[in-house]
Amino acid sequence: ERVWLQLAVDPENPSEQALQFEEQYNQILTQESIGYRLRDGEFEKAGTPEFDRATEAAVAVLGPEPLAAALMQFEKALAFRNEMPPDHANAVKEAANAVEAVFQIVSTRSGVSLPSILKNMGMPRAITKAIAELYNFASQCQGGRHAGTGGHVPDDRDAEWTIHTAAAAIQYAATWAKKGV
Repeated sequence: ERVWLQLAVDPENPSEQALQFEEQYNQILTQESIGYRLRDGEFEKAGTPEFDRATEAAVAVLGPEPLAAALMQFEKALAFRNEMPPDHANAVKEAANAVEAVFQIVSTRSGVSLPSILKNMGMPRAITKAIAELYNFASQCQGGRHAGTGGHVPDDRDAEWTIHTAAAAIQYAATWAKKGV
């Protein structure tokens, strides 16, 4: 990370040398089957191409107001997943919190729990149930939404699935925001 910063000169507009370094370094990480990569000068856990596309799309959707308030929670989920060692429980919790925040904003029902919001959204029943189950999963994890003890101890697969599914739910919720729900 320090080498990249020195090469980048300006982290907001990295030099060609920094970008080449990042590309070459990532090739080595891939060749050696190391599950991390360098992106914008920071190490992050490597995901599948599908995971990366889904999370990048969710971040893009969350960027503009009024959904920007949920962006911080989604980025926290990614940060907890990318920590060395990863904090799976908090990654799961923050991904579910980001989904809840988006639906609170879209429905203009701040402070209302996700299950209560979903009951009145008029979405297809199967999608409502899928999003509710994501929330339930996070609530049942040890150290999850209510910092409870006991319950399922989430691992890397759980964190990646939850974040990936949250990314899809966030994008779906954004379409409802455009409809003016």
